[in-house]
Amino acid sequence: MKLSSFLLAVQTFTVTSARFCPPWKLGNTTISNNKLPDPFTFLHGERVSAWLEWLCRRDEILALLQQWQFGPIPDPPWVNASLSTDNKTMMIDVTADNRKISYSVELKLPAGKGPFPAMISLGGGNIPLNDTGVATIIYNNEEIAGLDANSRGKGKYYDFYGKDDPTGALVAQAWGVSNIINVLQDLGPNITKIDTDHIGVTGCSRNGRGALVAGAFDNRIVLTIPQEAGVGGPACWRQWEARSCTGSGCSDIPGKPGPWDEAMNPYYRKEFPDNIKRDFKYLPFDQHYLAALIAPRGLLVLENDNVDWDYPVASATCSTAGRMVYEALGAKKNMGFSMTGGHGHCTFPSKEAPGLKQFLEGFLKSDVGMTEDVWISKVDVDMPRWVDWSIPPMP
Repeated sequence: MKLSSFLLAVQTFTVTSARFCPPWKLGNTTISNNKLPDPFTFLHGERVSAWLEWLCRRDEILALLQQWQFGPIPDPPWVNASLSTDNKTMMIDVTADNRKISYSVELKLPAGKGPFPAMISLGGGNIPLNDTGVATIIYNNEEIAGLDANSRGKGKYYDFYGKDDPTGALVAQAWGVSNIINVLQDLGPNITKIDTDHIGVTGCSRNGRGALVAGAFDNRIVLTIPQEAGVGGPACWRQWEARSCTGSGCSDIPGKPGPWDEAMNPYYRKEFPDNIKRDFKYLPFDQHYLAALIAPRGLLVLENDNVDWDYPVASATCSTAGRMVYEALGAKKNMGFSMTGGHGHCTFPSKEAPGLKQFLEGFLKSDVGMTEDVWISKVDVDMPRWVDWSIPPMP
C-alpha cells in the first residue's frame, strides 16, 4: 500500500470509525501473558482480516496505550505562532479560556529558497543533518514536561492543564510536537520555508522515547528515528524484565529503570505500575505496538550494543515484532533497524550514515518510501520465545 494512500485513509477513517468499528472495552484485565501480545487481535478476540479492519484495531491500540501506559491525549488547543525577523526562532502561543503558555523552537534551514523537509529534534537531536537539504527544528521537550526524577507535573504542559493532569511526560512532549506541526501548517511554507508534508521526528536516549511516542500518536509525521532509546522506547518490557543488568553502565542506574522506578515514573501516567500489578506479563500490549501505530510510515530504530543498561537486545526483539505489522501492510522495508557498537551513547557512528540517508531520501525528500532493506543487528532474536502469532492476510 502506498504511504500517501494509507495516510489519507487514516485521516478519513478517524471521522467515520465509530460507525464501522466494533465497540471495545479497555478496562483492566487479569490475563497473564509472558509472550508479546498479538497486535492483529482485537480485545474481543477476533483477528484482523483486512486492512480496513486494521484501521479499527489501530484505533483500539491507540486508546489502549493511553488508558494503560501513557495517559490521555488532550484535544488540540488553539495555537498561534510568530517568527523572528531572521527566521531562526518560532514562538508558539497556546491558549484556552484564561490559560496561556508560550514556548519557542529554533529553526535551522538549509541554503536555498525552500520549502524544505524538516526534522523535529527533541533535545537538539544527534543525527547529522547538515548538507542533507533537511531543515532542523530544535525542540526543548523538557521545557514542556520534565523527565527527571520527581518532575511529575512539572513543565509548561502541566502549567496549562494542571499539575495533576493524568498524562505522562512522553505524551505531553508529543503534544508539544503536534503543536509545532499545527502552527507550521497555519503559517504556511511561504512564511516558514518548511514543507509540512515531509516532517520527521528524532531524539536520543530519553528524548528518543519521546520521539517514538510522537511518531506513533501523530499521523502527519512521516519519518520517526528514535536513537538509542532502549528501555521505555522500542525495547520490549517483557524481555527487559526477564534479565538483569550486568554490563557497563549498570552501576549508574538506581534500581530497575522501569515505570515504578523514580527516574522513569514521570514518563507515564501515574497509575501505570498499578494497572499491570507491577508485572509486565499483565500488560495487554508491549512496545512493538508503538511501531504498529507508526506503520507504514517511515521508522528507523538506531541502537548501540555497547549500552547494556538500555538493553538493545530487547529493542531488536520488539522491532522485529513491530515490523510484522509493516509486512502485513505491504511495507516491510519502511521500517529499519540498525544496532552497531564501538561508539559512545548518543554518538552517531559513520557506519549508520548510509541507512540514514536512504530513509531521509525515501520519506523526507520524496514519497517513494524504502526500496532497500536496512536491517543491521549482531543478535539473533529468539522469536518463538516471544511471538506465538503470525501475520494475517490483509486484502
